[in-house]
Amino acid sequence: MDGWESGRAALPARRRAVIAGATTALLLGGLTPLAGPSSAITPQAEQTWETGVIRSVADGDTVLVDIRTAADPGFIAPFDSTLRSYCAERLTDTGTLPPDDNDLDGCRVRLSGIQAPEKAGASGGSALEQCRASQATAALQAVLPVGTAVQLRSINVRSVEADYSAGRLARSVYYQDATGAWVDAGRAVLAGGHAMWFPHSVADTEKPEYARNLEYRRLVDDAAARGVGLWSAGYCGASAPAAVRTWVVSDPIGDDANNEHVVVLNDSDAALDVSGWTVRDSSLTTFTFPVGTVIGPRDHVRILTGAGAPGTPTPRDFRFGGPAQMFPNWDPAAGYFYGDGAYVYDALPGSPYAYGNLRAWFHYPCDPAACGDPLTGRVVIGAVQYDPPGTDTAAGEYIEFRNTTATAVSLGGYAFGRQGSQYPFPPATVLPAGGTLRLSMGVGVDTADPLYLGRTASLLANSGDHLTLVNLNHAPVDCRAWGAFSCAGMPVSGALTTPAAAAAPAPPAVRAPTNRPAAPSAVSASSKSKRVTVRWSAPAPNGTKKVTKYRAKVYLSSGKALKYRTSCTAKSRTLKCRTKKLLKGRTYVVKVQARNAKGYGAYSAPATVRVK
Repeated sequence: MDGWESGRAALPARRRAVIAGATTALLLGGLTPLAGPSSAITPQAEQTWETGVIRSVADGDTVLVDIRTAADPGFIAPFDSTLRSYCAERLTDTGTLPPDDNDLDGCRVRLSGIQAPEKAGASGGSALEQCRASQATAALQAVLPVGTAVQLRSINVRSVEADYSAGRLARSVYYQDATGAWVDAGRAVLAGGHAMWFPHSVADTEKPEYARNLEYRRLVDDAAARGVGLWSAGYCGASAPAAVRTWVVSDPIGDDANNEHVVVLNDSDAALDVSGWTVRDSSLTTFTFPVGTVIGPRDHVRILTGAGAPGTPTPRDFRFGGPAQMFPNWDPAAGYFYGDGAYVYDALPGSPYAYGNLRAWFHYPCDPAACGDPLTGRVVIGAVQYDPPGTDTAAGEYIEFRNTTATAVSLGGYAFGRQGSQYPFPPATVLPAGGTLRLSMGVGVDTADPLYLGRTASLLANSGDHLTLVNLNHAPVDCRAWGAFSCAGMPVSGALTTPAAAAAPAPPAVRAPTNRPAAPSAVSASSKSKRVTVRWSAPAPNGTKKVTKYRAKVYLSSGKALKYRTSCTAKSRTLKCRTKKLLKGRTYVVKVQARNAKGYGAYSAPATVRVK
């Protein structure tokens, strides 16, 4: 959270003197951190840099501290001009500390690793209070009342949050419990469900405070499982029933910029009005759905990073309008735990709060102690064609996924992974009982089987590669590797199988099925008044029954894949048809089929048209 209050509370002079003397003796001997609660991730990385007393609690993740001692001499004398602005200490006209004053009053301190709801008017927030902001503040005040002696710990003494509220030190704030043990105040806020997980990484040069990431994540997951605080249904007001799922694609195949996205899925058989609903990350980047936005039954929308018009590159897409990249890519070899999350809040008309209830959330990566997935052993990687005959192209490369069970399986929320990057399966993807799904690396029109990644150049390396089936919080389901790559530490259902060894069926051939018409030829398309007129020649005779009908199917070309949009039909003697209105200025691909008594035959070669 990013608001703070500058109100000063009077501190008992005797208590201030006792605390100052005690903490000075503890710290002047060196930088060895004092004993405290153990952490799941590198607790030794945090040092106690400053000690002091609580002046006030601004909100659920920000306090004002009167600093009495500091282990870093450069922090107090000379007092850095940037850090100086984080405190309310009076300075002399020359910018130095008064000679009779050796402490710093009213220093703003941001608790690292947690994100509490914003209070009304907070910098970076909104004019309305976010639901549970007052409860988060009260939870922190309960463990850090005015006058409490505290230690300020961090990995880096210069860790700050300079973006909001005129700057704050970034620290873990410790207080002493009844037994005298030093306790992390952030734990109480998270355990009560009053804050979201807000991890940092080494790449965060301003505040690389990652020591508590895994510990805090487990506290948040536990609070969510118990349904307390933010995670309690209906706390902020009565909400209409809705079945909503969400997940993050943090590392899409290709360029991450402007392609990372959050999926919001309506997992019900009724349309869902999401007018005014909010989607956000763990920081302060948010998106609010426009009034009138409805997600169809079992349908989804995507909110992509970066700026852009709604409906691009596909009609299901919106944009956060913020940074081109928001979500860090998880690297299991990093040596520490980090990640991010996405949160979906509903809207409560007439509510005094900026957001409504939290309806869905998603954290990644998975907790390393609980990284299993229910599909492991049930859905496996089958044949992998990484070296097709002739010149390698994406069109000849594919990977197959096989359902080994007698029950259909949804692959919504799962992805094909290659060396860490992810191709998420369309949310409606279902793998039938005992069925096989082929994912082609090439360009094509998605059907129930196959799906297309949308590449033109070869992707899978002949010399060696690493492929996985994963869920989107990076829990592996199955793995295949060859060359110098390895599946060590991941589930492996079997050996790498190539198409020849597996006797896999050849990719679907573009030819007429038995007793059905051949493909029409000489297909062309023209546009006028936002409509497309399609013309073609009759298919060559192939000994089948006569043609009774034609159908022209129109797909939107997004540059990566083709998305079906509409079709038009014509009787057997009419070799043209006209579509309904399409999007002006967009490029579409048209294919034509002929039909007889046995059904539709093969598609024609495609024609391309730009709508005028």
